[in-house]
Amino acid sequence: RFNEVSMTTFLRVITPIVSVLMLAGLLSAGCGDEVHTSTTGSGSGGDGAAAGTIVTGGTGGVNPVGGGGGVNPVGGGGTGGTPIPNTGDDTCPGDAYVLNLGDTLFLGGDTSTATNDYTDVGCGLYDPPTEAGRDTTYHFTLNGTGTLNLKVVPYNGSTLNPTVTLKNDGSCDAQIALDGNTSGSCYFTSQEGFKAEAGVDADYDEGGIPYEAFHLHVDGADDSSGEYALLVEFTSPACGDGAVNDTLGEQCDDGNTDDQDGCASNCTFESTGVWDKCDGEPIFLFVDDPPQQIFGGTWGYADDYAHAPSAQCQYAALAVPDGGKERLYKITASGSGVITASVGYDADGVTDLCEANGIGDPSCWDSVLWVIGPGACDDGNDGILDSPQVACSDQNLFGPEQVSWAVQDGDVYFLFVDATVPYPEWYGSYYLNIELATP
Repeated sequence: RFNEVSMTTFLRVITPIVSVLMLAGLLSAGCGDEVHTSTTGSGSGGDGAAAGTIVTGGTGGVNPVGGGGGVNPVGGGGTGGTPIPNTGDDTCPGDAYVLNLGDTLFLGGDTSTATNDYTDVGCGLYDPPTEAGRDTTYHFTLNGTGTLNLKVVPYNGSTLNPTVTLKNDGSCDAQIALDGNTSGSCYFTSQEGFKAEAGVDADYDEGGIPYEAFHLHVDGADDSSGEYALLVEFTSPACGDGAVNDTLGEQCDDGNTDDQDGCASNCTFESTGVWDKCDGEPIFLFVDDPPQQIFGGTWGYADDYAHAPSAQCQYAALAVPDGGKERLYKITASGSGVITASVGYDADGVTDLCEANGIGDPSCWDSVLWVIGPGACDDGNDGILDSPQVACSDQNLFGPEQVSWAVQDGDVYFLFVDATVPYPEWYGSYYLNIELATP
């Protein structure tokens, strides 16, 4: 199945990556004379690590090029370690590294000095049609099964728009290579990176990477190239690390060990029972008020309703069964106009979470938005909806979705935050941005 470009390719992606939450004002920052370095953030205080140093420690910030965190989420750190320079080979079999559990690599490379050897068209997700940038290649061998976290970002002022392609061992050449070699097999492609359980005991059907070894291409979308920093972490599996670890029997992992959020402290589903069925969570909209933003999630929710295939829901129209968990909102309009709702963006309403944080972030999942109304939802809660579908959006695989529809004063509509299929990577958390504006 790894040797075919099929719908299976689109349905296999990677489980949630841990979100870094800043608890400002609650905890003290790291001291200026302490060394709390990290490759995973930025902060203040402390000294940065030496070039190429493998560092661990704090969690401040989210940029792997940045400094460390210090001893708590708002702690200090320095400017962070500088990536090991000049890594990544121009062609297969790739620059080789062996990863043991607990290892962290911080690698630097430059695709502008390489050639465009591989074009992974149709390989998976976030592989833009115009991708033709120069590329570098790595080969990783995993000693054990654990959580693999990979993140690539532009470095040193580079204009690179990075993509990464993971390929199973023995298939380093791309499916469509410039030299005509078509023996390779893509596993997936994403922007920025991913997080997942990886190793010989990982479960493919639970979003894992079932390889002892694999190849990785660092490429550029939109013909871009330049310097990059590549963070690679391989850690022992643990509940709360942001990856669904089948070896631990996890059903979910939202990046924390909190209860009452749909994914329990032991990484099993919780039955929410709130806003799961009609009429849903109430939202009241007033004309030309500032947009409302609601943070929510579908962890632990059930699949109670199905959306209708339509031109706006192109992937639903591919006859993929609607089996995703959904969250439901009851929207009442105070005034006439157009309601616009979106998911898949960060709190700023602009940043594409999947592109910024990589496939596997708890907020990066393949959502579907659909709306029924005006009128009743499901009077009997029997799964038979009582109003017609008026809007639907499933235009992107693992990208933002947006719906808009006209309303009259006093209308009641029902908005579903849904997914197409019930795989672990097809539900998660989200920011719902919604507003009612004059046409």
